[in-house]
Amino acid sequence: MRCWVLLFARGNQSLAAIKNAYRQNNLSLTDASEQIYALITTIAPQFHSKSFVYTIKRYYKMKWQIETAFRDVDDHKGIWRSNYDGIRLFAEIGKYLLFNFWQIERGELDSNKAITFQEYRDWLIDEFSDSINL
Repeated sequence: MRCWVLLFARGNQSLAAIKNAYRQNNLSLTDASEQIYALITTIAPQFHSKSFVYTIKRYYKMKWQIETAFRDVDDHKGIWRSNYDGIRLFAEIGKYLLFNFWQIERGELDSNKAITFQEYRDWLIDEFSDSINL
């Protein structure tokens, strides 16, 4: 299996600027390595263009967001447990819907007013518990 290492500069600096600062002894090796991160990929570079590097970076960012979303959903387990497939399916769909509603709500709020998933779930239960008659 062949792998390629793609180097990126953190922040607004370029790799060339970091390289020049290191060669001129303005940056130590530790400082230079903290300003650079690498992605290892098995996708072969296409035409050795700069756009390939940024395309891979964008794909990895999307992949990380998806994986993080699934991990967040798993962290916020549903409140129901059952041995029946239909009830488990209903609980799983409810969990994903609740999580997606929370993400939408978080996106609409100011970052300093963001609420946690637990706070959102508690608010929903308090808000709608009077209208549910079992």
